[in-house]
Amino acid sequence: MDGCIARTDAPTELYALAVQPSSSRQPENSRGGIQQQASSSGRGPLAGLPIRRSAIRSDTVGPSPQPFDELSLSDEQVKAKTSELLREGYFTVAVSETTASFLKSNNDDNANWDTQHFGSTISFIGSPFEQNATSTAEKVVTTLSSLDRHVALVPQEFEIRRPFDKGAYRWHRDKQPKKLVCLATIEGGGTEFVSPDIADEKFVSEGGIVMRPRDGDASISDDIQRAKSGQFYFFAGRGVDQATVPKLVHRAPGEVGRAIFMARWK
Repeated sequence: MDGCIARTDAPTELYALAVQPSSSRQPENSRGGIQQQASSSGRGPLAGLPIRRSAIRSDTVGPSPQPFDELSLSDEQVKAKTSELLREGYFTVAVSETTASFLKSNNDDNANWDTQHFGSTISFIGSPFEQNATSTAEKVVTTLSSLDRHVALVPQEFEIRRPFDKGAYRWHRDKQPKKLVCLATIEGGGTEFVSPDIADEKFVSEGGIVMRPRDGDASISDDIQRAKSGQFYFFAGRGVDQATVPKLVHRAPGEVGRAIFMARWK
């Protein structure tokens, strides 16, 4: 990222800050922006990346929309969405224009993509965005688990990334202790998946989280679904113990240069 800030034509602007936990905050850059480190798979932090802010007009009446606001679901919405997940294996939430712009800006301005096509991430863990989404994730998992007590979750990822794990190109279910996964496509092809019924009928386990079509890929060519752009896809990982909760069988398409948003909670 080049440190520039997305602007509107408003004479005065306020900026929504994605703030890291105090123990890991980075120094401010020359424009007063908080620097956020990008991480690289096991190789330590990359250069500090200032998070691109969404500008807000100062003359706007009422609260201005923030990235990921659409992931703050009411109890009634959570109930409907979890029913959808139990039936279809996943549920979706439409990506707002504010969130789409925020993700695109951060993805487009990440200079590390030029030199590291795989393994780079831009993490928003600890930001208000993540905290609000985590609250919804906890309600979803609590409902799926059919427990009387609240289920507390810890975010493992809440980030933009270029997928680099070759294991993701194989059919799989997300392993324990991951309880809930959220994916959205920013650039490139969408995640591929099959319905729970097809997974039960046509797939067999290869051990661990890896699955394979019993009669080869050709036998499921008409059954593969692809995540559409402009949607968050939520599905359960194997950290949810209840056998009645389907764990979506999915894989990443084998494309270079894909960028996705991914959040996973354990």
